[in-house]
Amino acid sequence: MSDINQLYNNIKKELEKPKPSGNNVLSYLLTVASENFDSVFYTPVANIFQLNPEFFMESFYPLFRKKLVKLFGDQKIKEMEKYILEKSCLHEGEEIIYECDGSIQELFPKSYKIEVLNGTIYVTASRIIAQGSLRTARMSYSGPLSITLGIAAGSPTTRTRRGRRRDIKPTDAKENLISTSIHQELPCYGYVFSIKKLFNLYHNKHLITYEIIHDSRLYKYKLSFSSSKIQNSTDKLFDILKSFGRKMFYKKSFRFKGPFKNGIKNLGLDYYKDLVKALGGKINDTSLKTLSYFITNRPKSKYLKFQEMGIEILTEQEFLDLIEG
Repeated sequence: MSDINQLYNNIKKELEKPKPSGNNVLSYLLTVASENFDSVFYTPVANIFQLNPEFFMESFYPLFRKKLVKLFGDQKIKEMEKYILEKSCLHEGEEIIYECDGSIQELFPKSYKIEVLNGTIYVTASRIIAQGSLRTARMSYSGPLSITLGIAAGSPTTRTRRGRRRDIKPTDAKENLISTSIHQELPCYGYVFSIKKLFNLYHNKHLITYEIIHDSRLYKYKLSFSSSKIQNSTDKLFDILKSFGRKMFYKKSFRFKGPFKNGIKNLGLDYYKDLVKALGGKINDTSLKTLSYFITNRPKSKYLKFQEMGIEILTEQEFLDLIEG
């Protein structure tokens, strides 16, 4: 017990430094892991994460995971990670509905992707938590996958001081994913991906894809599986995710009148129409009697007749806000 207490003290002192050393923390932990790769070892790991989640996920976790997989094998690491996740990171009432070995990618079409590889995917009622190796990679679509994903969005962009557009760096998106995962009510030992209000859900025996809209931006995700029972994994997970999908526009009809310039960048009218259909609605360009929504950026005063008929007129941004709800 005195050895464990000394370990805690050494780690705590290291974490109190302005720039903690991942190698020093790792060396302290390995002195325990060599003899007790069980809950005796899991507890100090969980404590490091709780004391300084930023240091843990940004600097320590990649080094730590790679080293431990090499020393003790992939399966033992996954057991430890699940133990810490369930003990420290799930909200009250939150439960793991499904888990499987696999990878998940956040896709930035025609640009790059962020992926969590060779780990475990956990699904709860509100999110996917992925544990594994995080990296960014260039996108290079070919063949039917580009059709499957319905590529329409451009790479995320921002503006320089002079007003010119520039691509957001992959490192920025990677840091944003880590930040989103740890800056929550309970920091998460893993990487968090939303499944709230998902749509365009698709699957085959090798993968599952889905989309969400958040802050007027389109996000695309792809899950792939390393399980020997790939078809079983995709079928089960697809059924679970399908229950979270939305048909919010069921029996609703839409008409669009451009031009559109706000909202999701580089998508255009065709994507908005596909979005309505994916959410259970219909496009109505013929009859006003059965029209539910009219989407336009033009002054609403030009369409008083529509309002008198009970048709709801929305701007492009109001349409996107309705979807994000």
